[in-house]
Amino acid sequence: MDLKLTGDFIAECRKEKQLTQKQLGEKLHVTDRAVSKWERGKSFPDAGILENLCRELDISVSELLAGKRIQPEDYHEETERLLAASIGSRQLYSIQIIIYILTVIAVVLIYIPFLARGDVWMPAVSLPNLLCWLSAVLLAFCGSWLDKAVPDRMFRISSVWIEGIAGGLSFIVMEALIFANIGIEDLMAADPGERMYLFLLTAGGLILIILVRVSRARTRRKNL
Repeated sequence: MDLKLTGDFIAECRKEKQLTQKQLGEKLHVTDRAVSKWERGKSFPDAGILENLCRELDISVSELLAGKRIQPEDYHEETERLLAASIGSRQLYSIQIIIYILTVIAVVLIYIPFLARGDVWMPAVSLPNLLCWLSAVLLAFCGSWLDKAVPDRMFRISSVWIEGIAGGLSFIVMEALIFANIGIEDLMAADPGERMYLFLLTAGGLILIILVRVSRARTRRKNL
């Protein structure tokens, strides 16, 4: 938030209402010096009087924080921008990491019934399997809700490398589940050349996934 911009906006709105600094201060039970400091960008009104200040100036809290009038069609977007700006980088990183943890756990829960199915092509529709799939759906829903709940979805690009690492970890988990499904014994019994080819293919896929995710995150960040 730009205190100078907000202060100029308070002064502009006060003059539109044809109020002096002293008159506005009396309405808010503060001194004219306090109002003067707000308008010069030296301080910001206490949270307890923000609502009363906005009512006296006939503006919204979002407009006060933005330091300008907000058109009705831009109100939602501007409010989200202000909310996103109020979230610290640590919170953004934490939210971003939580989203990916939920995603990875959901993927694992989906695969567990397939790993435990034995020689059967499809896992049985049993209570444990249904609980695994239901848990995966709930985790995916929580991740999706959190994705949409955070203003501007900025946690998705708060760190492009977290985006890349998360993509790499998701790829590793998927590969591990596939190898577990194939069977370690069958994998070790394969020809050394085939094992080397599989290793190089996996490593290449991992690097490619990380680079693609980082590139996409940088592009989205630049667009914002």
